Amino acid sequence: MINPDTYSKAFLASPAAICISTLRDGRFIEVNLSFCDLVGFPREELLGRTSIELGIWGDPEERGKIAAMLMLEGSVREFENRLFRKDKDFRDCVGSIEVIDLEGEPHLLIIFLDITDRKKANIQLREAKEAAEAAARAKSEFLANMSHEIRTPMNAIIGMTGLLLSTELDARQREFVETVRQGSESLLRIVNDILDFSKIESGRLDLEKQPFNVRQCVEAALDLLANEASKKDLDIACMIDKDTPVYITGDVTRVRQVLVNLISNAVKFTPEGEVVVSVKTQKINPALYEVHFSVTDTGIGIPKDRMDRLFLPFSQVDASTTRNYGGTGLGLAISRDLTERMGGKMWAESETGKGSTFHFTIIAEAATMVVPKQREVRLEVNLADRLPMSILLAEDNPVNQRVGLHLLNQMGYRADVASNGFEAIEALHTRAYDVILMDVQMPQLDGLETTRRIRQEWPEIGPRIIAMTANAMQEDREKCLSAGMDDYIAKPVNFTHLQAVLERHGTERRIEAKPTLDASVLEELRSLEEPGGPDLFGELVQLYVDDLPDRVEGIRNAVENRDSGALRREAHRLKGSSQQMGAARLAAQCLELENLGRNDRVEDAMPYCVGVEREASQVRLELTREKAKRIV
Repeated sequence: MINPDTYSKAFLASPAAICISTLRDGRFIEVNLSFCDLVGFPREELLGRTSIELGIWGDPEERGKIAAMLMLEGSVREFENRLFRKDKDFRDCVGSIEVIDLEGEPHLLIIFLDITDRKKANIQLREAKEAAEAAARAKSEFLANMSHEIRTPMNAIIGMTGLLLSTELDARQREFVETVRQGSESLLRIVNDILDFSKIESGRLDLEKQPFNVRQCVEAALDLLANEASKKDLDIACMIDKDTPVYITGDVTRVRQVLVNLISNAVKFTPEGEVVVSVKTQKINPALYEVHFSVTDTGIGIPKDRMDRLFLPFSQVDASTTRNYGGTGLGLAISRDLTERMGGKMWAESETGKGSTFHFTIIAEAATMVVPKQREVRLEVNLADRLPMSILLAEDNPVNQRVGLHLLNQMGYRADVASNGFEAIEALHTRAYDVILMDVQMPQLDGLETTRRIRQEWPEIGPRIIAMTANAMQEDREKCLSAGMDDYIAKPVNFTHLQAVLERHGTERRIEAKPTLDASVLEELRSLEEPGGPDLFGELVQLYVDDLPDRVEGIRNAVENRDSGALRREAHRLKGSSQQMGAARLAAQCLELENLGRNDRVEDAMPYCVGVEREASQVRLELTREKAKRIV
């Protein structure tokens, strides 16, 4: 049994403020030290005296009303708010209040726990959190604006030098232009590094998970640096362990980015000798591997006392590195973070004057399917002949206007120009454009608001709107699509990307121009019936409608399995039956899928597959209505 003195000591020393008073007149019969601190009276002045005498809480009549309420609710907050004098500066408290019986008389047992410091700390934490979020927003907005400001002139430089290189130049002129192009692309890589670092810091960098060929990934990275290595007479090579799976699942773009950064550094800091990439694997379980990449050079090496700076952002081994070799000091920091996001780690070994080896690992599954090799994009200078479209270029920068017009001209298009959103809307009142290439940041009326107004004024027959902007963050893409835009191209505009997006939307516009059902085909089918004969039209419709789900499912399976042959066959079958039933738009979509299968481009088929599923539902509905007309 615990000694009563122990209870007494615990009561007096408790951090909670505790008092016991009579219910009738509020006379204190026991208080602890924390309660004394709370009300501002020493213990000897409180004991035996009433709360009314001390002015701690209200008059007897008020006490009686509140005490009755407390017996029902036991609300310490209400007790604190209503009984303590309002001119007393009490602290924030929580606790409990009970009516207890002592020697046959009701008493109040009141317990307060002072949470003032905790609340202050919470307020400070909330303010710090809000300040950090505001700083993050400001940083994100700053990076987005800087990206736009840098990419806008870069679009002009890269675009115009690309166009210039496609003309007749003598050797000296070509050398000058290629130097300008290489310098501008280097600057663009620096901008991309900064944006990548920002996305990693904010947690907005997403990784893909697709099968890819390990050897092709390594060789592609080496190919990008082969020219630089040859200028320095460096030997570059790769060695891949025989136990390494041919295909693994992961983000090939990010793996290649890490490799390119490490190989680029190796070439940059190696005056002579070689650069070797090695790949080894260790099986974690039957399907999971740790893939170990290493890049070894015979370069200048890194002093041991500088190794701790390697993976710090915006850091170089020493100041002379920046002067002699350039760079932002972000590449290794980004590469390490990417590696860790892929389940691995990165480290380095180096000896001054003898070279360095950078290692990184990723965790990946062995892929069971073979990925079709990337198709080579062919520049189509006569795209306008195959897909005629009217195009409006909404762009305020005069240089970028010229770049855009020249790029479109190379594909055979003669586009009109609007310098701001108001001019774009005015142009739509005079001509129905198929596509608008819309800059986002324009004076007077920006691209986002312009798009909203266009969608509101032309909700059904409006043009395809493609954002063409220097903002390159993921949230910028989401803003564009949520405003009603159909696609997005980041500046500097790449010729092949522009061609691909125009080809896709031009094909879709051409398909949409066709009717759901061709009335002339339906009339011809009805003409086959004889008066009083069987409902031949209805039977044909029913056969087609019943077969439609199987044909659509066959296309979906072929696309998901990346089976070009199956896609070609399934699309051909549905195309033929749809043509016979007058489903013109569905037949056109199937023709596009058939061509994609024939050209081994099944990776581009998913948007058309979704369109076929949506169109098949509409065809089924309208044909069922046509069938019912005979009964009515």
